[in-house]
Amino acid sequence: MMSQKLLIPPAIKALVVGLLIALILVGMVYGRSLLIPLLLSAYISMLLVPVCNRLERWKFPPVLATLSALLGALLLLGGLFTLFFTQLSSFAQDLDNVQDRLDTLITELNTWLSTLIGAETNVGSVFKKQNLIDMVKANSRDITTSLLNTMGNASSIVLLPVFIFLFLLYRDHLSAFVERLYPDHESGEIRATLRDLRRIIQKYILGLLQVIAIMAILGSVALSIIGIKHAIFFGVFAGLMNLIPYLGPLLAALLPIIFALITKDSLIYPLAVFLSFQLIQIVEGNFLTPKIVGSSVSLNPMITFLGILVGASLWGVIGMILIIPSLAILKKLFELSPSTQPYAFLMGADKQDNPGKDGS
Repeated sequence: MMSQKLLIPPAIKALVVGLLIALILVGMVYGRSLLIPLLLSAYISMLLVPVCNRLERWKFPPVLATLSALLGALLLLGGLFTLFFTQLSSFAQDLDNVQDRLDTLITELNTWLSTLIGAETNVGSVFKKQNLIDMVKANSRDITTSLLNTMGNASSIVLLPVFIFLFLLYRDHLSAFVERLYPDHESGEIRATLRDLRRIIQKYILGLLQVIAIMAILGSVALSIIGIKHAIFFGVFAGLMNLIPYLGPLLAALLPIIFALITKDSLIYPLAVFLSFQLIQIVEGNFLTPKIVGSSVSLNPMITFLGILVGASLWGVIGMILIIPSLAILKKLFELSPSTQPYAFLMGADKQDNPGKDGS
């Protein structure tokens, strides 16, 4: 006698899925210090897989190939962070020399407003110059702390290279584990899906890094032409802020505009900074990101927006960065099982929603 397939009512399925989502969200909150370095190291290791494969084809032992790829990545990241924090330190020290300029700026503003309204405004008593200096100085110095805090704590930073090493060394073993999770599929199909998934994540992350690099170069060049000090710092900062959707470009432009306002003798400079960043953002939004990153993760805008909100509320800035590739992986895994394919359809891009529309 053939066994009958157990049918679960749709309401029960929806309840189970809701409870599972709630459990995952609770786990993300309480497991932040472990999950953040785990996910971050997984995505970095995906970028390093081609390097390890190339080294192993050159007859490197697996352990040596993994160590070489990891060491190269750490040296590159260390160099970039050293450059950024050196520029950050120089920028913070330079804020000590702007108080005289800020005094002059407040006096000029007070004179202009008094002439405009025909009465003494006494802006200086309302607008505390030291408060502005302290705010900008504190925010600039706290960038380092904020970047470190997104990782959770010092132990998370130590765990990062350890996880990267283990992911790279046991990548074949992990692939075999995923194959065993889906015994109804051919092993070749699962391996092809995993390769496609790795390529999607690699394309997305590398495209994002290219956009950041181009934005940093454009911002540095534009500010150097205008004559703003610390142009490299502001340019790199603008590139990094591009990781934060919606608010990132605004924050990237605000800091150099304030710095130009309190260090230059004319309002032309902050206006030029504002227009330059607006032009750069137009180039980024209409040419760079669509051309380089494109729709590599194939998520629809609604899921992307909701994911960014959830990632920001749970893990802050680093959550906004990690959530998109995580959703892309989840969507790809949903496609492997008939019972979860509707969720993959929900997360997918609109161009796949009605495949028969063009042919009707």
